[in-house]
Amino acid sequence: MQLSVVMPAYNASQFIAQAIDSVLAQTWSDFELIVIDDGSTDHTLEIAKKYENLDRRIKVITQDNQGTAPTLNRAIGLAANDRVFMMHADDLMRPTRLERQLAFIQEHP
Repeated sequence: MQLSVVMPAYNASQFIAQAIDSVLAQTWSDFELIVIDDGSTDHTLEIAKKYENLDRRIKVITQDNQGTAPTLNRAIGLAANDRVFMMHADDLMRPTRLERQLAFIQEHP
């Protein structure tokens, strides 16, 4: 089962590489990662674009600054899958997060 991970990002250049790396290190690998740069003024977009060029599962979009909620809603609207997992650009995922959460959802529909 494929799923989507959405990541709003604003001025997260200090953390976004580690956040994306933690998504890419998941034991469940059938996902798309949608990163929306929310008008960052640092190197967030540049870093995210480097990852997009390395992994076809990553889609990076940029927009003028709108805030976290509208950016997250846009990312969810762009998700290609019914199962959508949220990830912030300054957080880390444990390697089994997607696998464990997906198993829970399947066991408790």
